[in-house]
Amino acid sequence: MQSAVRYSTADLEAMPDPQDGTRYEIIDGELFVSSHSHWGHQYAGTSLALALGLWSRETGLGFTNTPGLILSDYDNVIPDLVWISTARLRESLQSDGKLHVAPELVVEILSPGAQNVRRDREAKLKLYDATGVSEYWIVDPTARQVTIFSLVDGQYTEVPVVDAVARSSSCPSFRSRLTRFSISQRNVGSVLDEARRTTERSSALPHSGASNHSAGPTFVTLRWVMSLPAAAPCQWRSPRLA
Repeated sequence: MQSAVRYSTADLEAMPDPQDGTRYEIIDGELFVSSHSHWGHQYAGTSLALALGLWSRETGLGFTNTPGLILSDYDNVIPDLVWISTARLRESLQSDGKLHVAPELVVEILSPGAQNVRRDREAKLKLYDATGVSEYWIVDPTARQVTIFSLVDGQYTEVPVVDAVARSSSCPSFRSRLTRFSISQRNVGSVLDEARRTTERSSALPHSGASNHSAGPTFVTLRWVMSLPAAAPCQWRSPRLA
């Protein structure tokens, strides 16, 4: 039930900066407060951000980030992930470092709790639909599911997910298997072993320049693998987690 108090962006700016990862958002004037996200939530978001970010760099079509998104004085949110085209970014990004025009794609990762679910499945769904976000993904890392909504004739329509592969209409050649959205306790060991092996291979590669920095596990533990056939340089697939 919505509070009688109607919060605005000015109210958010007057709040002290949180030091513990607490997130404050307002949707239609209602204040939503969420705590620092669960490890599984972060893993899903980071995995998807990495894959979509690599795809964006390769294609040059846009950018992915986790920015503040101000869609009205009473709608000020922090999506888990957005993808925005280069052309729309020029229009949307303002001097405060936040987006003020809806991006093409917004992704929210579900966290446990009735209020979190209501915020992402109801309040944000309504907000993104009304403000022209072309595509909205709701990722459930526990169930390894994603619900995709796409604007059709000015309103959201749920798009079926085929063969457990999430596909984006905003990023037509981007693909992501749903197994990438979570990691179970059983396969943590295999992921860490892969990270160690990949780090060792990376350390053996020659590095340009005179830098003495040790080679870190860049893009390792997430295990996103690119497949770029010569005939279709923008076709990406992420492998199923072993």
